[in-house]
Amino acid sequence: MSKARVVVLVVLVALIAAFFAFDLKQYFSLDFFKQQQAAIDASQGDVRIDPIRNRGQRVGRNDPCPCGSGKKYKMCCMRKGG
Repeated sequence: MSKARVVVLVVLVALIAAFFAFDLKQYFSLDFFKQQQAAIDASQGDVRIDPIRNRGQRVGRNDPCPCGSGKKYKMCCMRKGG
């Protein structure tokens, strides 16, 4: 490589390193983490989410199939996967 290319590469690497060092300082400060945690705490609140429950009647293996075929559920739709 020529000297000019080496100088250009060194300058570019120095500029990139300086940019990332300046940019990352704000993310590694304690104030940044405190601001992030305050925002998370403020957005969550005291909301409790209830779990999803299927409240309808379940089809047993030996019950008649709900598709109306007249067969038992285990011999009809249970084998099909639904």
